[in-house]
Amino acid sequence: MRNQKGITLVELLAALALVGLIVALAFSVMTQGISASDRNTSNQRLQQEANIIVEKLRREYLMNSHEAGYTPTIELVIVGDVLKIKNGEILSSGYTYKFLETADVNQMFIDRDGNQKFKMEIKAGDRVYIIDTTFSKL
Repeated sequence: MRNQKGITLVELLAALALVGLIVALAFSVMTQGISASDRNTSNQRLQQEANIIVEKLRREYLMNSHEAGYTPTIELVIVGDVLKIKNGEILSSGYTYKFLETADVNQMFIDRDGNQKFKMEIKAGDRVYIIDTTFSKL
């Protein structure tokens, strides 16, 4: 027989198997990367929301007694998916909130005259972020 140019069926099947394996590995890596990106985005959103809440509360906590709307105690309430100050100002909405280390998980009082520990859970889907800070006028 003469030397024929071309590929055999076995060579073709081996090449297809290798290409299939490479595509499957690439797809797996891409899927894991997208999943990790989604987790990081969710975590960052929760952390940003927590920072906004703490900053608004800090501003309220540091309010001086001669300013309009001053009360010696800040009352926070959770109504559904809304976190607000009892006077009506909405601090955050669209998440699940729960006060930790308080008698009532839906209500908390912050005393402006001393150091005040603040611990709260924010939840979005299966992602949870815990705010754990202390307000102080020092």
